[in-house]
Amino acid sequence: MAVTPPPTVPARVATFSGVSREEVLGYGTGLYEVVSDGGVHITLHETELVRLDLAAAPRAELTVWCRFDPDWVPAGAEATPVVRLHFTDVVVESIEVDEEGWNPALRSDGQVRLMDYAPGDWFRLQTAALVVNFRAGHADLSLHASELD
Repeated sequence: MAVTPPPTVPARVATFSGVSREEVLGYGTGLYEVVSDGGVHITLHETELVRLDLAAAPRAELTVWCRFDPDWVPAGAEATPVVRLHFTDVVVESIEVDEEGWNPALRSDGQVRLMDYAPGDWFRLQTAALVVNFRAGHADLSLHASELD
C-alpha cells in the first residue's frame, strides 16, 4: 500500500497597510524605513520604543509604539511623532529582554535598532535590550499624537 504524503501547506504571506511603498519591504529595509500613506518618510532608527502590547484573545495581536526623538521628527509628522505598528494573527517565537538595560519609564536603551521583515510573515524587532521574533499575517502602520491614542 502506497503512503500518501501530507498536503503541502503554503507559507503565510504577510499583508501591509499604512505604507505607500510596499516594494521596499522586499529590498531588505523591512518596516525599518518606509513611507507612510500620508507621505511621511519614517526611519525607525530615529525612534524610541515606548510601549509594546501583546494580546492573545480574541486573536493574537502585537502593537508596538515608537516615539521620534524630538530632534529627528520627520517633515509631516510634527503633530504625530509616534509610530504605531499593529500586527495581527501573531505567533511570537521568542522574546529576549535584558532587564537591567531597558526601562521604558526612563526611556533608556529603547532605541529601535531593527524592525526586520523576511518574505513570508517573519518579523524581528530589536532594541539594545529587547529582541522579539514573531510571525504575523498583517502589519498596519499609523502615526499618532501620543502612545495613548
